[in-house]
This record gives sequence, C-alpha cells and structure tokens, in this order.
Amino acid sequence: MQVAAWHEFASEAPELAQFAQERLGQAPSYLATVRADGWPRVHPVGPLTPRDGQLVVVMYPTSPKGQDLRRNAQFALHASVEGQLGGEVLLTGQGQPTEPSETDIASGYIAFALLIGEILATRYDELGLNPSRERWRADGSQTDRSR
Repeated sequence: MQVAAWHEFASEAPELAQFAQERLGQAPSYLATVRADGWPRVHPVGPLTPRDGQLVVVMYPTSPKGQDLRRNAQFALHASVEGQLGGEVLLTGQGQPTEPSETDIASGYIAFALLIGEILATRYDELGLNPSRERWRADGSQTDRSR
C-alpha cells in the first residue's frame, strides 16, 4: 500500500482534509491495529489533530497499540459518529514511529505518525440521510465522489 503524510493528502484534497480534521478532532476515534496472533484490536484514541504536517497518535510506551504498530504497521482509524456531526471518516494506512513533542515526552508518551493509504468520507444531509461519499488514495487514484 502506498502511503502519504497528512500534509501531502491535505495539499491534494484540502476540502476533504478539513472535513476529516473536523471529525478526528472529536473524541473518541477508534484505532484498529493487528495483534500478534493476527486478530484485530480496537483502541479509543483522540482527539487527533495534525501537527507538523503529520497525523500523530500518542500513547504510553507499554500500550498494546504501540506494540501492534511496531510489529505490523497496518491500521484503520474511524472517527466517532455522534450527534449532528454531518458525517464520518475512515482512514487506512501504516503507523510509523515519530519523535514525540516535548509535551508528549513530559507526559511519558511515545508517538506514531499515521501515514494515509486511503480516506473514505461519508457526509449526510441535515436530516442524517442521503449519504454522499468521497475517497482519496495515496496511490494517485485520488478523490472520487458518489451518492
């Protein structure tokens, strides 16, 4: 899977990036990783906000999600759907260890950049009906929209 940093995605699809950032800025989002036995594991995370051009998730060094990402970088991340948010967003890609911020270090956290392979956004009308979808892929088969 080809992946891209948040800033690359945002420069190619700024409106979609803004929508995704609004959804991910609400907590919790759910990060799915792959356990050592191959089964999925889901972790509540967030809120997530891009920083320095990357979408970063932080955790304690002993966190199972960090152990999973070190062993198998694949992840899926789904923003919570609550209230009248107007839609949802799903990201898939690969997690890569990155330098934690000074604040992260002071809190005892490590950090992973979530590199994006694909984003799928679903938007709903004001009644929560009529979904429309938009997809972006890092492999160049960029944004498409459908109802």
